[in-house]
Amino acid sequence: MKRSYLPALVLTQSQDDAEVLNRLLRNAGHAVRPKWISRFEDLEKELAAEEPDLIVSYTKGAGAGLSKVIELRDRHAPLVPVIAISDEVSEEAVAKAIQNGARDLVSLDKTERLVAVVARELDVLGQARSLQAAREKLREYEERFEGIVSESADALAYIQEGIHVSANPAYIELFGFEDADDVEGMPVMDFFDKASQDPIRTAIKNALKGKAIDGEVTLTGRKADGETFDVKAEMRALEYDGEPAVQLAIRSEGGGDSAEYERQLAELERRDSLTGLFNRQYFNQILTQRFQTRQDDNRARCLMLLEPDKFDSIREKIGAVASDDVLKGLGAMLRDHVEDGDIPGRLENTTLTVLLERPTREAVTQWADALNKKIAAHVFEAGGQSTAMTATIGIAAMDEHVETADDVLRNAQEAMAQGKKAGPGSAVFYEPPETDAEGRLSDHAWSKRIRAGVEQDLFQLVHQPIADLTGGDSDLVDILVQLKDEEGEEHPANEFMPAAERAKLVGIVDHWVIDNAVNVLKEKVDKGQSDRYFIRISHQTLADPKLVKWVLTKVKNSGVPAKHVVFEVSENSVDKRLKEAKAFATEARKMGCGFAVEHFGVGLNSMQTLQHLDMDFLKIDGSFMQGIDGDDAKREQVEQFIEAAKARNIATVAERVEDANTMAVLFQLGVAYIQGNYVQEPEVVMADQG
Repeated sequence: MKRSYLPALVLTQSQDDAEVLNRLLRNAGHAVRPKWISRFEDLEKELAAEEPDLIVSYTKGAGAGLSKVIELRDRHAPLVPVIAISDEVSEEAVAKAIQNGARDLVSLDKTERLVAVVARELDVLGQARSLQAAREKLREYEERFEGIVSESADALAYIQEGIHVSANPAYIELFGFEDADDVEGMPVMDFFDKASQDPIRTAIKNALKGKAIDGEVTLTGRKADGETFDVKAEMRALEYDGEPAVQLAIRSEGGGDSAEYERQLAELERRDSLTGLFNRQYFNQILTQRFQTRQDDNRARCLMLLEPDKFDSIREKIGAVASDDVLKGLGAMLRDHVEDGDIPGRLENTTLTVLLERPTREAVTQWADALNKKIAAHVFEAGGQSTAMTATIGIAAMDEHVETADDVLRNAQEAMAQGKKAGPGSAVFYEPPETDAEGRLSDHAWSKRIRAGVEQDLFQLVHQPIADLTGGDSDLVDILVQLKDEEGEEHPANEFMPAAERAKLVGIVDHWVIDNAVNVLKEKVDKGQSDRYFIRISHQTLADPKLVKWVLTKVKNSGVPAKHVVFEVSENSVDKRLKEAKAFATEARKMGCGFAVEHFGVGLNSMQTLQHLDMDFLKIDGSFMQGIDGDDAKREQVEQFIEAAKARNIATVAERVEDANTMAVLFQLGVAYIQGNYVQEPEVVMADQG
């Protein structure tokens, strides 16, 4: 799966080192997610669990402990680059680190070189992984292709420089030979009479020159016993084992095998070469299709994931080649167990899967239990060895509680995790919890509350003033939202909006907030007040052209002068929807509305966002304000943001200002506005909103 972040393992005794590296790489545009590790044992566990994109080892000197890091890397993730960081960087130290197996040795004093080295190694890693995947894909395709060729009723042979290099059983039988050794290595001219040799010779010459070979030719073949026969053959230029070759194809007498041959070629594109199950790409297509066409008829439509228990131990016991045969046997067992209409596949590594439909959930559970019993009772033979195993099954329903196919897969993975905790041979059906272990509501529970909030008008608008640090009076007001539950308890947006985003419900929340905020603002403007409302727009709203059009139309038709409205979008939303954000900002500002980017500084490339997007306000993320009075790095970063914004005539707003010391630092740095609990805590705009 493609990751939207850079997973990195940072081996150091100090967590501060990891945080410094995180800041440097994020400021350089890498969405890094570093994991601090202080022991070699933990490094090995992490490498065994997931392959990172980068390993950083802080060393005292050129190579202390580096050999152990390289040893663990080579054992678990040989492609991943190791970069050593030291306070002693010399030509000799760099050479020694590279000799030990690191890609480079860098110093925190030379941050530009560090960032350049990381960028270089990530590029090399990407190319290496792509090449590895392409080679594996080619190997799988060749194996499947050879299987189809060998089973084809058409007589097929491959010729290089006039010599047979490969022939399928149908070709060998057609010419009256016993096995492939009698044909391969023999001149093709020996298999045809003299009159047929010129067209064959011409075809071979054209193939070597890269010219196309068109049409069908009539040839007279000669069998091993001397008998001759007339056939129609097709010849085409291609590559065989990377070298120019000619495929000579003699269609079977039935005449229909050509279509079957093409059908089989199309089918092999869908199949996993090891297990014969559908491959990940095709399976995901079917999963998406079935999810979109599901019906509300009370039948149980489910996704099942299956993983062998302790398969690493089996692989270590019998070897990698034999363990592949075990997995192949497991795939065959799964194919035998499925019913008509079920779709079995292989998602990745040892994870097998089935899309199935049964009358009830109980029937699904019974089917899974029966499969687990069958696996546990079976003895798998591989490479002259035998082994037994159990499997864990996780099941998730494609019902009204899930919004996307990804949610179904995520739920099945959660059920799988629960099954592994329950013990070997378990089958677990996913049940969405109302709360987690710490009492937090689940996404499913929040989704129900959010929908009820819209239907029953349980949302409330909350405003927080934005103070002017330049000495003037501010009429800027940040509009927030909170949700009341059945007991009347009020929940701020940060509690339910993450769940709303995962459930694709942010759009309906945005709709409610914008509708009510504009209505309230209209009342204030009619009373002569000059408030300017900052109203949030999510990336999900930006992605919906109809909702965007409604937002702009709502403001146009409200009677509120456009200058009273400032739309704000988070920098993360801009990262996800830059094109749409630029178009929306242009339209909104053309109307006379303001535009702001909030949570600035935590995106993928903040300075690039500033260059690409026209805005009136830049709201610097509150994480930079926490402890800024004693943190030189934060102060320098905020100052950089302020200067860049001033150069583009953009007003800056500091978020989450909580104390007088922070305000004093921001005043010295030249921030125009501040907001946070030090200015005023959020207040409900209206007690009851309709």
